[in-house]
Amino acid sequence: MVQSETVGASWMTRDDREAEVRDYIRYLNRVALFAEEGLEEIGRTVLGFSQGAHTATRWAVLGRMRIGCLILWGAGLPQDLPKDAATRLGDTLVRGAEDPHRRFNDERSDEDWLRRNEIPFRVREHGRGHEIMREVLDELVAEGT
Repeated sequence: MVQSETVGASWMTRDDREAEVRDYIRYLNRVALFAEEGLEEIGRTVLGFSQGAHTATRWAVLGRMRIGCLILWGAGLPQDLPKDAATRLGDTLVRGAEDPHRRFNDERSDEDWLRRNEIPFRVREHGRGHEIMREVLDELVAEGT
């Protein structure tokens, strides 16, 4: 089979990737400004699930909105964070014990990076797979995450 070098989509592929990231951060900034007008900054919680965890992290770091809490569920940190990302992060990492997409080496690497940069974080694990568990989400909300 001959492998093609052509990319068939523009969403987060290798073609013009940086422009795509800038574009979705601009979009999320505009949506947030519209939806959150008048809310206190500390009350903003962003949840990124699966592939959306990378989008949520990039937005927390590169976007204009101040985020009170960032929850990354079913995925960790993107590998392309800028060096000054540490000043905008504080994370809750949620993982499913039975999640077939877990990458334990990546998890350890993320936790090491967060510790090295003195970023407070916590890890919550639930007993299911690659899914958002309502009970865990309710607990995080009750704790003021």
